[in-house]
Amino acid sequence: MKNTTHLYVGILACAITFVSIGLTPHSTYASAEDNIFGVNVSMEIRFNQSEETTIIEKLNDLHVSWVREEFNWNTIEPSRGVHDWAGYDRSVAQYRNAGISVLGVLAYSAEWASTAPSSAASRDKYPPDIQAWKTFVTDVVARYPEITHWEVWNEENHAAFLVANDKIASYTSILDAASTAIRSAHPGAQVVLGGLSGADSDFLRRLYLAGAKDFFDIVAIHPYRTNYGKTIYSPELNQFGLNSLVTDLYVMRSMIHAYDPQTPAPLWITELGWPTWSQGVTEAQQADYLQRSFILSRLYPEVEKIFWYNLRDDTAEDHEDKTFGLYNYDWSEKPAVKALRQLATAYPTLVLKENMEAFSKPIDEFNSPARFFVEAFDNGKFIKNETVANRPTIRSLRSLGSISYRYAFSANRVAQYRRIVIRNAPRTQAESYDLWLWSDGGIHPVRLRFKDATGEIFQGNAGYTGYGWLHLSLTLTDTANSFVSWGGNNDKKINFPVSLDSIIVEKNPDSPIMKGEIVLTRFTYRRFDQAYAYRFQQDGRNTWVFWHTKNSPQVAATYAPLTTRAMNIWNYYDTGFRTLTSFESLKRQVIMLGLETRPLFIQ
Repeated sequence: MKNTTHLYVGILACAITFVSIGLTPHSTYASAEDNIFGVNVSMEIRFNQSEETTIIEKLNDLHVSWVREEFNWNTIEPSRGVHDWAGYDRSVAQYRNAGISVLGVLAYSAEWASTAPSSAASRDKYPPDIQAWKTFVTDVVARYPEITHWEVWNEENHAAFLVANDKIASYTSILDAASTAIRSAHPGAQVVLGGLSGADSDFLRRLYLAGAKDFFDIVAIHPYRTNYGKTIYSPELNQFGLNSLVTDLYVMRSMIHAYDPQTPAPLWITELGWPTWSQGVTEAQQADYLQRSFILSRLYPEVEKIFWYNLRDDTAEDHEDKTFGLYNYDWSEKPAVKALRQLATAYPTLVLKENMEAFSKPIDEFNSPARFFVEAFDNGKFIKNETVANRPTIRSLRSLGSISYRYAFSANRVAQYRRIVIRNAPRTQAESYDLWLWSDGGIHPVRLRFKDATGEIFQGNAGYTGYGWLHLSLTLTDTANSFVSWGGNNDKKINFPVSLDSIIVEKNPDSPIMKGEIVLTRFTYRRFDQAYAYRFQQDGRNTWVFWHTKNSPQVAATYAPLTTRAMNIWNYYDTGFRTLTSFESLKRQVIMLGLETRPLFIQ
């Protein structure tokens, strides 16, 4: 459940009107188990009984087949041994009759079972008596056998939702007791880790170290796009000190693989949303961000479910924490309703096949290891130079040129980094850059260091090493928030042309892996800032998705094979890499690559 301490300020204004030119979405519904989209509802504790029929009607209209429902211990058992099941019996029956699957959230402590001091506020957020908790979980799970997935607690890493001197020990005890009860009462049911506030990889790491690996089957996170309560930002944005949504997911899956490489748990996003209050996003932005974040989450197959927070606004007032709904408080639709309906109806099981690099021009393909060397620094002091190599045993992305570097950090907490220096780096006038990186597991920050025409250095956060491929992106337009800088004329402004001076891999002292290998390949600039293009498959059919986040490019006036040929000319002469011939077929119109401000689907 979202906390009121998060503050949001909108930044983009992208329309969400859906273009239907040439679109023929596949409308075969996936089974509830396969459908990847869900909504937070909590029918029993958020709505009146008179609204239950309306809720089911809205869910059916959305074609959503998963809901997240909080089973509140205080509500079910307000005093020891006295149960009130009526509301939950009715809610579960409503979902069952509608064919909607439920993710049940077991939350929080009953006040009579709380270990809180007698004078404490929020007694339900303190750890419960473990034996009483275990009995409660057993009772709930046994009563509702149709529910096969149970999430244990909510945002246990956040101070507002679990009050304990040692959160790791307290939550591990709560999780251990709950998982034992769930698996005993319903063998085969899946235990979902309580959704972590943010993408808190460090809290997950400490849970693994505490021995919690066998107590859950699925990792849940709430990766709201907020920068320490100061800004609200789009799912693609990457700044110094914060990550894009894709990077957050990459780091989480890397942490899971690092501690459980044989049976890594899948990821569920059990809360994600943007509020539409006066200082939040517009309703159009909310809808646009919904589609873009849901699509980006599908770049990793480990992300199995995505639950929007939430179904309806909690109030008609202008309130930060209560305006995340798809619907307004009076049940009138926001544009996000149409956005989610399109995804859930036509594209319930998208599987990524290709990142198409919209309008990318190569700058460096890393073909010659001799152009690179590595400076190793420990505790701020230069130690030695190291070499890079080609590694034909590691297949480069799309068989392009690459360099490989084996890093090794000492396990102590001394600051260390490795600087991969580029000799004769090309100079460019571009503002947006991309770099592909592969890693075998270590979770260490990666910085890109640019040098401008005056010799001033700008260093920005680009992502992390991790498990598998990551597409690192960095834009040179927001230097105040995205970079630290020094040297040259020291005016804190980028004077073009610029060159990629070096790539920094910095030791993360909390990473479980201190040595490994990275592969770097295909450094490009983007002709249009932040253009995105992906090829997915669903039921064996291709689906292409395009959008950009700037308003300067114009929507194509011609949707015809002529556009296809024009785009092929661009790609042939400017990138030498990609053509659009896969789009061409009889009776298929083409939407110009990357020039829409919202996702567009073509099949």
